[in-house]
Amino acid sequence: MSYDQAAVMQVCTIKSTCSQSNPIRIFFKMDSLADTFVVGSNVLVVHNHSCYVDIYSFDKEIWHQNTSTVDTAIMYEDPITHAFMILMIKEATKIDSMSNILVIPVQCCMNSTAVNECSKFLSYKPTEDDHTLLMDDHDGNSPPLTITLSLDGVTSYFKARCPILTEYEDMTILKYHLTSRSPPWDPLISLYSSWDEGMVNYRGQITAKCLIVPHSLEISLSLVVSEAFICHGQPQLCSCPQTIHHS
Repeated sequence: MSYDQAAVMQVCTIKSTCSQSNPIRIFFKMDSLADTFVVGSNVLVVHNHSCYVDIYSFDKEIWHQNTSTVDTAIMYEDPITHAFMILMIKEATKIDSMSNILVIPVQCCMNSTAVNECSKFLSYKPTEDDHTLLMDDHDGNSPPLTITLSLDGVTSYFKARCPILTEYEDMTILKYHLTSRSPPWDPLISLYSSWDEGMVNYRGQITAKCLIVPHSLEISLSLVVSEAFICHGQPQLCSCPQTIHHS
């Protein structure tokens, strides 16, 4: 799916009136073809951005007009420890008729959430980190979190549920951000292509490493000295690392 932005207004906070936990499991499905997180009606909305978008399918025959942009909270249970934690999603498109959540890997990665979509059975050298989501709490309040993905056919997913308001406000339940809290998400920004192309030379060889700074459109490129950069026995250096800002 793709979207066209219609309007942007001041963010407002809203509260859920739900008083009971929703036992219905929500499937988080990886969708590399969509460009923005999509959630349904079975989530806890904690912010409404008063930003409305039109989204459409690939053939553009199925439209959802004036869909809202929201921040949501989801309850995840670790299948091994049975510990509960809140997963925060910022700037998702809300379609009430949907029951699953579409997870956009790039939107996660811009928050330094590692999305390892390759299944363990397809990995050349499988490890525990294959077919997982790896998250860190940038505020330092929670330990690293690993979410193991499952397969439904060829679609990767994990299960969660809708929390109630008291669970969301419970300070003893750890919170993790799947997506960045700032700046505003823009899937059409041209800088992504520039950053990607700027990491290789004309032969397609890696010339720089990329470090994304969470909560900002800032990227740090650090020099990689390889054989491609050795000229007459001397490495060809540039003034790295360098930081690119987007305002």
